[in-house]
Amino acid sequence: MNSVANTPEPNPVNLDNDQPVLWDLVIDDFKLGLCCHEEKFKDGILQLMRDRNLFGIAKYGVPLKVKNGRSFINDSVQENLDILPYLKGILCEEKGPYKRWLIEEAYRSAQQSIIMLYEYLCLQEEHG
Repeated sequence: MNSVANTPEPNPVNLDNDQPVLWDLVIDDFKLGLCCHEEKFKDGILQLMRDRNLFGIAKYGVPLKVKNGRSFINDSVQENLDILPYLKGILCEEKGPYKRWLIEEAYRSAQQSIIMLYEYLCLQEEHG
């Protein structure tokens, strides 16, 4: 399990599969209000999501889909690990109390995500 943190995933395969495009699902969830408590930020965040989807398509030549030959758990662990030092860097630089609070909450949330993903990996290893 230790190799999960530094083992790159292969490029996507099975590119023509009929599985859903994951960014479309995420954007639909977000539009339903499942993820955003501030209405005024919603459009900006939706645009960031669309831009990130286009970035991925440009990089890999296809949208992110289910059953693409990659391990979503490995990608999730790696991406969540990467965010921790970035958020810590913001905390080291930020002096404004409300802005610090926002990043502290994001940092705690990212730590919690790692804990839950690691627990999932352990359960997967134990039970297959």
